[in-house]
Amino acid sequence: MGAQRRWCYSEQAIRSMDERWDEAGDEALWWQLYLASDDHQRMAAQLLLPGMVLLFLLLLPVHLCNSLFQERASERESAMIIFNTFDRRKQQWQQQHKLQLQRQRRRSNMRHQEQRQQD
Repeated sequence: MGAQRRWCYSEQAIRSMDERWDEAGDEALWWQLYLASDDHQRMAAQLLLPGMVLLFLLLLPVHLCNSLFQERASERESAMIIFNTFDRRKQQWQQQHKLQLQRQRRRSNMRHQEQRQQD
């Protein structure tokens, strides 16, 4: 197992790990040394940092688009509320105007009938 992972270490780090391995003989210790090695941390940072930056750059437009769509949806919803309110009031006004015209016609018809009867 140790020989398979040696490629990422300097020779000095390998000797140091082998010495400690010989002293302890415990695989858990070897794994702790492997995780704690500077080369391993450097490699992880070299791989992790660009990956995190790339992920951030990929998710940023998604977040911005989502925010934009939510904003537009709320604007559309507000516009629909305003339009529906205006439409309702327009219909009410038309209904009232229609009723008013009907009343005026009835009154004028009644007046004409009264005038005809008087004549």
